[in-house]
Amino acid sequence: MQAVPAILGDRDVLASAPTGSGKTAAYMLPRAMFSATVHAGVEEAASSVLRDALVISVGRSMAAAAGVTQKLVFVGREEGKLVELRQMASSGFDPPVLVFFKTRERADDAFYES
Repeated sequence: MQAVPAILGDRDVLASAPTGSGKTAAYMLPRAMFSATVHAGVEEAASSVLRDALVISVGRSMAAAAGVTQKLVFVGREEGKLVELRQMASSGFDPPVLVFFKTRERADDAFYES
């Protein structure tokens, strides 16, 4: 909640917080950038466009929130994601699941392919 007073005080905010910590709701706040990961290059680029930015870091950098399990699955090619998702669904898993795609179009394609 450190971001709200800063934004009300006419400051930009660059914040990082662990995956699963509830950052999604923060996207409703103008003048703020929230991410699970803020590498030095991203911070540098953001500071070039943000005005009087306040940098806020919650928890350990580059780590998930307690209770969130992360798993990286190498699928070889983009098409392998759909195969892996089908295998996960057939073997059972506890939603929610977050899947990264190279483009939004590819995510849409996967949604309609399944």
